[in-house]
Amino acid sequence: MQVFQYTHIGQHHTNNNEDAVICYEISKERMILGVMDGCSSGTDSHFASQLIAKTIRKIAKDIGYKTFAAKKTDSVTSTLRQLAHALFQTITTINRDLDLQYDELLSTIVIGLYDHGDKTAEILISGDGFICCNGVRYEYEQENKPDYMAYHLNKTFEEWYECHTSKLRLTNVEDLSLSTDGIFTFRPYNSSSYPMISEEDIIDLLLIDTNGKENTLMLQNKCYTLESQYGVLPTDDLSIVRLICQ
Repeated sequence: MQVFQYTHIGQHHTNNNEDAVICYEISKERMILGVMDGCSSGTDSHFASQLIAKTIRKIAKDIGYKTFAAKKTDSVTSTLRQLAHALFQTITTINRDLDLQYDELLSTIVIGLYDHGDKTAEILISGDGFICCNGVRYEYEQENKPDYMAYHLNKTFEEWYECHTSKLRLTNVEDLSLSTDGIFTFRPYNSSSYPMISEEDIIDLLLIDTNGKENTLMLQNKCYTLESQYGVLPTDDLSIVRLICQ
C-alpha cells in the first residue's frame, strides 16, 4: 500500500498552519491515519492540532508495542476505541497539568484505523471533516460550530465517545482519504485568466484520481497543478492523508 500526506497553509492564514496530519504504521497490517484542524478563533490553534497529532502518534506507537508483545490483535473497532480513550485521558491530563483554557485545545479530530489484511477501516470524526473511500464521499459538517473534544474534558470518556463523535466503518477499502474542510476552499489567488475548475473536479483530482501515484509527492504535484494550471489555492488550511492499496 502507498500513503501520501499533504498539508498547506491557507491563503487567508499568514502566521501558522492550524492543521496537522498523522500517519503511523502500528504493524505490517495496520495503520493509523488522521487529520486535525485547529479552530481559528481559538488561542494558538496550531498548538492544539499539533499536540493532538503528536499524542495520537505516541499512543499508536504504544499500541503497536503492546500488540507485538501480546501476540494478539484486537478488532479494528476495539483498537480505535482504545486509542480514542488514551487520547481523551492524555489530553485531559495535559489540560489539567498545564492549566490550559478550553479554547487552547480546540481542534477537529478525524482519525482512522486501516487493516490491510481484511481491507477494512474504522474512522472516528469529532467536528468537521471529509472522507473519500473508493470514490464515495462522506462529508461531516456542523455549520461552522464543530463539537470539539475540548468542550467535554470535564466529562467521562464514555460520554464524549458515545454522544459527541461520529463513527464510520468501511469495507473493501482500496483507496481511502481523510481531509480537513480546507478542501472546499480552493479559490482564485490572482486576477489572471485560467480555465475554470469545479469543486467536484478538485476533489476528484486530489482524492480519487490515481495518476502520478508512483511518486511519493503525488498530492503536492496535484496541488501544484491546481495552482499553475487553474489558478486556485485553498484559502483555509488544508491537510490530506491518502492511502492507496496496490
